[in-house]
Amino acid sequence: ERVGRAYWVSPRKLEVIGWGVAPPGPAPAASNHRVLTILCVGRLGRHKGQEWLLKVYRQARPQFVCPTRLVLVGRDEDGGGVIRSQVQAFGLEQEVTVTGEVSDEELAEWYSRSDLFTLFSRYEAFGLSFFEAMSWGVPVLTHDVGANRELLARGSVVVPRFDGAAAVGELVRLVNDSEYRQRLGREGREYALAGFTWSAVAEKYLRVYQGSS
Repeated sequence: ERVGRAYWVSPRKLEVIGWGVAPPGPAPAASNHRVLTILCVGRLGRHKGQEWLLKVYRQARPQFVCPTRLVLVGRDEDGGGVIRSQVQAFGLEQEVTVTGEVSDEELAEWYSRSDLFTLFSRYEAFGLSFFEAMSWGVPVLTHDVGANRELLARGSVVVPRFDGAAAVGELVRLVNDSEYRQRLGREGREYALAGFTWSAVAEKYLRVYQGSS
């Protein structure tokens, strides 16, 4: 809409094409893990909201019906020290893992082993990690910033921006209701693989160029 207004471009000449994710592995089977894994992937710094996520996790965990662990994956951008200090201060060393930056292979392994993905960034233009998680069949919990509500049409729960009560409530529901969580995971995988793999993105570009020739 902004491009159209700024450059006086007809809507008929505008096409929105998303980013693509690498092909995932097979869809994970229903989890029989004794410990449910909640994954967050993003640079360790204020922008990606891991400190706020820790607060949400701490408030939600007394209501969980099963053991959980929270895994924070991402390169340290001056936020790792604060996050690790908070984990220690709250006595969560046995539940919260801060991995730092990992290889592509290790990241794929984390996606394949996770039951839920959550990220509360201050802003997201196109949250690639959301689609990476969904392509593995992992449902997403996030909030309404940037393009999240527009893009995350299926397989995701999008709460109001930095609404702590809503985030806690949805996290509890997603942890405790395995049927709901797994259904969202299946929907998200179907959605991501249909429109957000590199092959799907390439097909969209081809249609645009061939249609304008």
